[in-house]
Order: sequence, then C-alpha cells, then structure tokens
Amino acid sequence: MTDSRQGAGPKDIPAISASDIWSLTNSMGGPGRAIQSARAAILPYERLLRWIPESARLFDVGCGSGTLMGLALSQGLIAHATGVDRAAAIEKARAILAGEPVELLVGEDFNLWPAGPFDCVTCIDVLHHVPPAVQAPFMAAMCQRVGAGGRLIYKDMADKPWPYALFNRFHDLVMARELINYYPIDRARAAILDAGLVVEHEEQFKRGLYWHQLIVARRPLSQ
Repeated sequence: MTDSRQGAGPKDIPAISASDIWSLTNSMGGPGRAIQSARAAILPYERLLRWIPESARLFDVGCGSGTLMGLALSQGLIAHATGVDRAAAIEKARAILAGEPVELLVGEDFNLWPAGPFDCVTCIDVLHHVPPAVQAPFMAAMCQRVGAGGRLIYKDMADKPWPYALFNRFHDLVMARELINYYPIDRARAAILDAGLVVEHEEQFKRGLYWHQLIVARRPLSQ
C-alpha cells in the first residue's frame, strides 16, 4: 500500500439498490437471487464501499456469495479480492464472480486463511454467527491480515436496542437456522485496538428494523 492511501477519507458512493445486486447475481437461480437483492434494504453497502482504499487487494472474511466483492469490482475500487467462507457459499460466489480477479477459498478455520497482508480486510455480518469461544481469536486473526497502512472494515448487527436485536435473532433463526451470538461493539473496538489498529470511524445506525454497528480502522505505516 502506498503512503498516499494512509488515512484517506471516505469516497462518495451512490446508494446500492436491489436492482444493482439483481444485476450482479444473474447467475443465481430460484429465490436465492431475490434474497440477495433484498439485502440492499437491510445492509447499506455504500457505507462499506466508501471506505475501501483505491486499487486495494481485498480480503473478505465470510464473503458469502461474493456480493461485496462484486460491487467493489464493478465500482472499480479494488484490484483483486480474496474471499473465504463455507463451501456452499463459495460455490455460489464462484458462479457470480466467474472471470473476475478473485480467489475464493473454503476457509471456516481462521488458522488456514491466507496470511496476507492485505490492503483492506472486510468482515460484514459474520461475528454473530461465530461461536462465543472463537469470537476473540477470530477477530485477532482478521486484524492480523491488515497490512501496514491498510484498513479494516468491520460491520455486524448490534446487540441493542433490545427490540431490534430480538427481531434480528428471529430473522437469523428463520433464514439461517442459527441461534446467533452478538459481539458487542465495545468488545470489537477493544480487540481492534489490541491488535495495533487505530479506529478511524465508528457508528451505530438503524436501517429498517435492523440496528448495525460499524468500525473502520487502519494499521499505521510504522508497524
């Protein structure tokens, strides 16, 4: 990463709509494509994309079907992306991102992730699906992949206000068939700082019936 990217502020990114994701996921069939497209109503992708450094080598932890990587590529934000997730998700991502400069790996075990370092590491709505005993080392492994001058973009579902957190628990029980484990923003921030990163931006915000927490951090060039 070049010095010019160190501390670079957010870009102006137009709002990502359901139709944008629908176009991106044209290789998906059945209800999966509609479900992915509907995520635009829950997840404001533009709030994430705006922090990705220019021409970055991106590492997307828990990449799912590759939507974030695909959007970043279509916006000309990144040079290359590496994504890791469960086998079923990676199969979908390979279909959606065929021919793109991406490397897609089955990687539930963070000990087997590529070492990097990367210009930008993203982890979007993943930690609440990770078992509590694994959340701290998972977070540490993710931060370790951020190179000098690089950026971490971490977003997860917020554990409060409680009515929204309860609604999201129900959502994931129905959609993912999982009982989730929230990772409070205070713990996330502490883990990021312990890893030697500096917080650039932090916010919690509401989108529809969902509350989100976002931390953007960078690793100083001197490390």
